[in-house]
Amino acid sequence: MSEFDMEERAKTKPEEIANSIKMEWDSPAFDGKVLLLVENNNDRKCYFKLFNHNTVEIRTTGGCNGMKRLFDAFQPFGIPNFAIQDSDFARVCGRMPIERNYFLTDYHDHEMMCLSDNEIMVAIFENHAIAYDSDLVAMTFDELKTLSYFKWFNYHHHLNLNFKGYKPRGKSKVDLMSFGSIYNDVRPQSPKCTVIITEDDVSAFVSSQTKQSFFEITNGHDFLDMLSLNIANKYSIHDINQDSLRAIIYSCFTFSRFVKTMLYQAIKDWARTSSEVLFAA
Repeated sequence: MSEFDMEERAKTKPEEIANSIKMEWDSPAFDGKVLLLVENNNDRKCYFKLFNHNTVEIRTTGGCNGMKRLFDAFQPFGIPNFAIQDSDFARVCGRMPIERNYFLTDYHDHEMMCLSDNEIMVAIFENHAIAYDSDLVAMTFDELKTLSYFKWFNYHHHLNLNFKGYKPRGKSKVDLMSFGSIYNDVRPQSPKCTVIITEDDVSAFVSSQTKQSFFEITNGHDFLDMLSLNIANKYSIHDINQDSLRAIIYSCFTFSRFVKTMLYQAIKDWARTSSEVLFAA
């Protein structure tokens, strides 16, 4: 079964996929292997070198919704497994998984978990032969602040606004930092959202919440899109994009950096003595 087929079918037929996985794990080729579910192929690229290839089989599921449905479907089969999902806003909204073998990334997603290690953020600049520019990083977070707050508000209140078609790259700074401009883009593509939202609603919500790190509330895709664009514009580096930054991040996010995360410690505590063969080192 291809990764693509699994991702597509997990959205609509998780029981069918779960039965296919069980058949694989009943075969000698998967004897003793632990299944690790992650969301997408970028997650797989991030985690692949951190786990023992001989004992951990990583499968992608096309996003958090498909992954949770699939995860639930094969738990009764007794297949040794665990899952790593991007936190998104689950942690800041108090929606932590109840299953012991279902884990959330540090910070918003796996990209922001990696970038929260300042040496990896520095490596992005140094691998483009420029000195680390903390002002540019701060500017990128600031440009995405309105969008991040709006997404947080939407998640907290289950409002069903659809942000998938909204791409910050290419937007003017004025539009990107304008609640009205963002709302005008996402509202028409959100038929399931049945309430009217104002900028004051979002501002009041954010003010009522505990102050959060921007690594916690900023989407990694948005951040990498804007950071690559800002580096390109300021330093005239034109062969730079989200994917080229990812290559640097995944190369630099070594096992020694992974062990500093809460995610590593949580998996280690769950695996106990099995962690000796679960991790890559």
